Amino acid sequence: MLFLSLLIYILIWPVYVMVIAPMLGITSIFIMIAVPFILFFFSCAISGLIIYLIHSFNPEFKPAVRNIVRLPGVKWIAFSTVIAGVFSLFAITINHGLNYASFGLFIPVIIVSLLNALNIEKNPKMLEDEQIAPKLVTLPRPVPQEVEKDMVRSFTWAHKGHEYGLSLVVRKSVYDDYKSKARAQFREWASEYVAGGICGEVRELAFKLMQIGKPYGTYEEVSFVLSFVQQALKYERDEGEYPRYPVESIIDGIGDCEDFSILGAGILKLMGYEVALLFLPGHAALGVAGAADIPGIFAEHQDTRYYYCEMTASGWQIGQLPEDHKNEKIEVYPVPGVIIEISDSSAAAAG
Repeated sequence: MLFLSLLIYILIWPVYVMVIAPMLGITSIFIMIAVPFILFFFSCAISGLIIYLIHSFNPEFKPAVRNIVRLPGVKWIAFSTVIAGVFSLFAITINHGLNYASFGLFIPVIIVSLLNALNIEKNPKMLEDEQIAPKLVTLPRPVPQEVEKDMVRSFTWAHKGHEYGLSLVVRKSVYDDYKSKARAQFREWASEYVAGGICGEVRELAFKLMQIGKPYGTYEEVSFVLSFVQQALKYERDEGEYPRYPVESIIDGIGDCEDFSILGAGILKLMGYEVALLFLPGHAALGVAGAADIPGIFAEHQDTRYYYCEMTASGWQIGQLPEDHKNEKIEVYPVPGVIIEISDSSAAAAG
């Protein structure tokens, strides 16, 4: 704040010396000594008023004002200013004698620069950005079914006239851990439930689906995963909004639109696809990044096309949008990167 006040003072001081003082005919030594202090305090008041107005009405200017009030990382400039100010004042005094205007200008510059260099000056609290903690919405959860220590879930589904099946073991501790987590707002679902829901069980599921669907190419591989998710869960609308982590959906065997989409996004993300959660009014779906020559409905985000995938019933293909959602705005929330853990299976087997 002192640095901003100094800038204002430097603008006011020449006006006083060249215009106001001659006009008033001030000759008293006491008044002449007091005037620089009065003007500097006046500059501080103006500085405080500017900071208050920015805090109250234009908080977006806070970073720019912070850079003026306290320049970070330039202590050497402040020290150089102190040294230059002292030498300049000394030179003027030697050559021209005691000069009231020079003393009134250089003394505040030297003092404020020294305080700035010594890191004594601090930013006013009103210039600090307000820290808003992310809000979590905790809703009543369905009572989980009684499960054994290791839970085994078997799946069967059909794709292009062929029947498939697989089994997956889920640790009860993993299921309980995800079940106990507070539920986040929908803007955080892509990072919290998809990326944050990746665990060993979901990796195992993605690996098994890749092995089973190996003959398929990229487009058919995605279609194969869609068929699995569409038939793996039973659609059941939640009372209130209760998004499930992938492991919850796998064990509970039920879910609504966001649960289908979260599970499908997690599996495809582990397979190497860029995916997103798509939100429409009162509905959620899966978005899979694809090339421009793929037919169907898509939503574009940062030059990437995310093709719409309806997950709540079997038979929906990539790019097909239900009639009751046509012409509705689609919000895109891409899933962030997932950290892949690699372990030495041979060492683990030896242990």
